[in-house]
Amino acid sequence: MKVSKAGILISWFVLTVVVICFVWNFSLRGDSINNTLRKMSAAERFFLDYFFRELLLKEGGAYVLSGTKPAALGDFFSPKLDQILFYGNRFFKKEVILKKGYDTWNKYRNFFPMTRYVIVCNSDKNGELFHVIFINRERFCREIMGNIEDFKNVLGSNITPESVLKKIIEDSKSCYEVLDYHSGLEGVILGFGKHNAWLFHRRDLLSNRNGDYRLVPKKHELIEKELNIINEKFESPYQMKSKLLFATMPCFFYDSQHAETAELNEKYSQDRKEFTRLCRTGNFLEIVLRKLTS
Repeated sequence: MKVSKAGILISWFVLTVVVICFVWNFSLRGDSINNTLRKMSAAERFFLDYFFRELLLKEGGAYVLSGTKPAALGDFFSPKLDQILFYGNRFFKKEVILKKGYDTWNKYRNFFPMTRYVIVCNSDKNGELFHVIFINRERFCREIMGNIEDFKNVLGSNITPESVLKKIIEDSKSCYEVLDYHSGLEGVILGFGKHNAWLFHRRDLLSNRNGDYRLVPKKHELIEKELNIINEKFESPYQMKSKLLFATMPCFFYDSQHAETAELNEKYSQDRKEFTRLCRTGNFLEIVLRKLTS
């Protein structure tokens, strides 16, 4: 079938228009990010930068951006004015900056619409302890679906990945509450691997039961024996001191002899190198905001 010159010209014209529109939209998005950053005061940019450095570089959020880690959790304390006045500002410097950083994010978050990621912050009843969870929607739902029977056994037969995500986003509850304080489920969504997560959960259960059987020597001895076996498998997590310049590796208890752990560490190591290279290409805050809104 022959194609006329007019048809070829029309096709090229349509393709050119599509490319121009794509480049224009991307350019507008970039301008939007830069324009919003310029609207912020120097202090607000500092607070927001610190907040994201803490969440991404120290709490594992960099691996959420890459899609390897379903979610990252960070807790911070927000002192009351009377506590600051009594103990002095220097004792709460980090906490004050993090709270101001999150407040800045809340103020400007509508200027940075996200479709792939979720950032939720919930506080305790006293408004002093804040739980921040950073979620990669697709990876989060995929991880739960891959372990759906475990989640149903703990949270109910009607549970779905979407319903868990919805509860975290819409309910005024921490992620811990939504997952019924189940350390196994928490480990799974934090990207620690099913084997490590459930081994850690088993250790939790045994440790809690151990005290109940101190007066039952045989039972107590069996629990102690199993606890020792688990503890021998676990490598102690090592958290590098972070100056919030480079992403630290995710910190968790793991069975170093298990194939799942080796695979996870390889992925995290590769992600860390790629994220470090990315951060060297420009302004950290701008790079992060572009990734979040991509």
